[in-house]
Amino acid sequence: MSDYRFKVEGDFEGVVGDKNVVKDSFQVIDQSSAGPEVKDLLKQLTEAVALAASRMPKDQADRALSDLDNFCGEALTAEPRKTILQAFGDALTKTASLVGDIGVPVAKLAAAVIALF
Repeated sequence: MSDYRFKVEGDFEGVVGDKNVVKDSFQVIDQSSAGPEVKDLLKQLTEAVALAASRMPKDQADRALSDLDNFCGEALTAEPRKTILQAFGDALTKTASLVGDIGVPVAKLAAAVIALF
């Protein structure tokens, strides 16, 4: 298990705080009936996407967070569709690649979630 944590100090205005993305996503994940491995990977993915989004222009960050929401939503359904997960995972990976090495965990975590189905 990897730990992707970050600390923001001083004045900050950005996507990570928008709508409390991480907190809200964690609540949805925790309340789902998904297994512990899926929940853990989705939480790690949420943190990785939030970090990557904090380094993107607002329009790209909004797109990444929307793709994350859709990816998690599909992964948490009773019968996730692998092709849909792959499409959103590819979109997340492509957007996260815009921020270089910070985006690398996004691709790995999305692939790990997809591999579970």
